[in-house]
Amino acid sequence: MEIGGLQLRTLRFPGPAGEFQKAGATASLVRELGDSYDRYHRFLADRARRVGGRPEPEAANGDFAAYAQACDEARDVVVAEMMLRRCRAYRQLGRSLKDPPDTETPIYDSSYRLVSAETGSPTQDAGPANPALQAERPPPAEPPDPARPAPPMRN
Repeated sequence: MEIGGLQLRTLRFPGPAGEFQKAGATASLVRELGDSYDRYHRFLADRARRVGGRPEPEAANGDFAAYAQACDEARDVVVAEMMLRRCRAYRQLGRSLKDPPDTETPIYDSSYRLVSAETGSPTQDAGPANPALQAERPPPAEPPDPARPAPPMRN
């Protein structure tokens, strides 16, 4: 499914958004994501924590398929957050789904924490804003390695 030129490869949203995504109900998905930014942003912040930022090829121990999958997962977190922000801007600010992304608020901070478009701050202790999404919460990830350089910030 494509929204505003953005397409997810592997990530499926939880809850109602996931059902709309699975059914190919684009208008309903845009409405759900745009009206419930915090709920799905927190899900993505948990996912970003689990993924841990940019995958390192060495961590795959020569398993190209595992490395490619890790890259797809990291990419989809960024794309899903951009999609979520576009839906929010469309529903709450009257912008077009094809407008360029917000360039003032970064996607990640230097510790690979997803930054909220609503607060401009990293999402702390991200967890489902809705208890119904609790089952969708991924397991906690290892904290980022402070010796590992942060990727360049791009929006």
